[in-house]
Amino acid sequence: PNVALYKTVIGSGKWRHCAVDGNFRTTFAPYAVQFPFYYVDLGALYNLTSVNLFCQNEGTFRNLGVDVPFDVHTFGQWMSECTYQSHYPWDLLASGIKFKKKGEEVVLKPNKPVQYIIIGQRNTNYPISVRPIQIGEIQAHGEKLRDTQVPQVPAGDEPIPENLH
Repeated sequence: PNVALYKTVIGSGKWRHCAVDGNFRTTFAPYAVQFPFYYVDLGALYNLTSVNLFCQNEGTFRNLGVDVPFDVHTFGQWMSECTYQSHYPWDLLASGIKFKKKGEEVVLKPNKPVQYIIIGQRNTNYPISVRPIQIGEIQAHGEKLRDTQVPQVPAGDEPIPENLH
């Protein structure tokens, strides 16, 4: 089964849910940002047999995302939306990938446990914002290894320690 289906997509842009909705005719359109990456949180740690990426296939997007190099990383430890940049560089799965045509599928084979599938490219024009690649669909296939170990916020009335701010 596709374990990325309907999972959370973190990133700036329109229609994030379209990257994992199972529909090959919808597209996630990221906004230009200084750190041009977005990711899918699988919600648990998985032993993936494949990560399948599909170029957008919408007429209104013309050839956006075609012949644009991008990288795919994975990460197998918990990270928050606010701190994911601090974990860079993640585990590189493939670099310089290019879709050759609309609707094309690229299949990658991770060799480490995965919770996050991270897509984007280095910003060589920083601090100028750049747009990460538009994507039609992100799929992941494999078996769940275990639930995620999410750090717990202290309960009670005691003050929150500084390292949790």
